[in-house]
Amino acid sequence: MEEKSYIEFGSTLYRGFISDNLYHDKNLGEVHFSSYIPKSYDGSKPYALFITIPGWDGWLFWGAGANLEFQDFGIEAQKYNSEMLVLSLQFNACDELTAKQTVAITEYFLDRGCKRYDQHGGGMSFAHDEEIMGWLFAH
Repeated sequence: MEEKSYIEFGSTLYRGFISDNLYHDKNLGEVHFSSYIPKSYDGSKPYALFITIPGWDGWLFWGAGANLEFQDFGIEAQKYNSEMLVLSLQFNACDELTAKQTVAITEYFLDRGCKRYDQHGGGMSFAHDEEIMGWLFAH
């Protein structure tokens, strides 16, 4: 049976992140993202998940990894919890498809061991509107 979604990990390193990953979703298309995954991560115990979505300066049309060069949210997040996966998503738009892709990649990682529901948060709509994404972490 073909999986609905999968990840193709890149190889370009930037400040501890792999900056050229691709999340593929059969229905929603591709999401470019950078990732920091601790060496100790093997999916056998719950890990925290931190996701950042940079603004215009980090959009994909500036190039893979631009999200890490212009905004340090993902880089700074590593300092708070050594057992946390950090994803920095890269889009070229801010629309309904982007929102659906964000939910899909979040669910993908939640299904693979990122279930520290006591450690979550986010800015703007993410932290304040359960209709958008807050329900993902309300288990």
